[in-house]
Amino acid sequence: MLCPKCKENVPRNNFCGNCGEKLLEKCSECGKMEPIGRKVCETKLEKAKQKLGKHLKNNIRYWIFYLGLFGGLPATALTAIGFSRFITTLFKINFNAMPDYQIIFCIVTPISIAAVLVFLLLVLLGYKKQKQAEQKATQEFLQKHPDYAEILRKAKE
Repeated sequence: MLCPKCKENVPRNNFCGNCGEKLLEKCSECGKMEPIGRKVCETKLEKAKQKLGKHLKNNIRYWIFYLGLFGGLPATALTAIGFSRFITTLFKINFNAMPDYQIIFCIVTPISIAAVLVFLLLVLLGYKKQKQAEQKATQEFLQKHPDYAEILRKAKE
């Protein structure tokens, strides 16, 4: 904890070990020793954070992100197959006249690029959906619990 007088980082004690400044006082709301000058009761703040976390855990479908992550793998394979067919048709590649390493390079490189792009897109879409769901659930929680909303708001200031 930071001493307000000498600005030294000191252990959480009643008094600063460096200058002797009083650091903690008894909270009028919960009766515990808390830092002087705090904006809200730390016990109430911790409870509000725990309740919000529990609400989010119970109301967010984290499978949305994992759907993007694991759904990207089959989509990547399908894209790779389709893209390889597209490349060979578009450029009328005659594989019988090419050495093996050129065939592999012509097919694997564009397929790999397309597959990685599709995979990343699906993961990002899943992440975006998850974040939107978290924001919505947080707003719902704060509307249902204005007392916790006030505590969390004061703590941010």
